[in-house]
Amino acid sequence: MLWREVDRLDRRVDEVATRAERLIAEARAELAADVDRISGRVDRLDEHGSRGVEALRLEVARLRGDLSAHEEMHTQAAREQRTARRWTIGVVAGLIAPLYPFVIAAVLR
Repeated sequence: MLWREVDRLDRRVDEVATRAERLIAEARAELAADVDRISGRVDRLDEHGSRGVEALRLEVARLRGDLSAHEEMHTQAAREQRTARRWTIGVVAGLIAPLYPFVIAAVLR
């Protein structure tokens, strides 16, 4: 009777050990799958990350060029406005100058 109990307990220990080994193997497999999935993500980031950064770098360079052209356009518009004002002042002064003696004569009368 004692031997039967020992055999039963021995089988039970074997079952528990087998079950524990199976659970450990499953956990290792899940962990390995998680590590593979994460390393795959990192690899994809390495593959596509630099390309994305390069595209971003090109976009920023193009944006800087557009901004420089826009600033130059504003500078040119300011120059043209200044030139137009000077011409307007010159034309008005040129038109008023011949009339100046008549204006003085009218004021002094």
